[in-house]
Amino acid sequence: MLSVDSAACHAAKPWLLVGVSPFGIWRPGAPVGIQGLDAYREIYADARKWLREGWVDYLAPQLYWPIDGPQNRFRALDAWWRT
Repeated sequence: MLSVDSAACHAAKPWLLVGVSPFGIWRPGAPVGIQGLDAYREIYADARKWLREGWVDYLAPQLYWPIDGPQNRFRALDAWWRT
């Protein structure tokens, strides 16, 4: 597994932004009504913590659902990730 130290990246290239593209559903029910794979529990990805801790500079969540699809997933998740 590759481990990236964002502090080392910033020290070498201060203009560099370190980011990840996490699975779109962080936890089922976040936001309310959204169900699916639990990225936090099943693939041990807590992208919100990574951002909060400053380990990454940005997130680009994978929101590969139709805009007007079932559960309105795209719109609900897009709004949720922006908060």
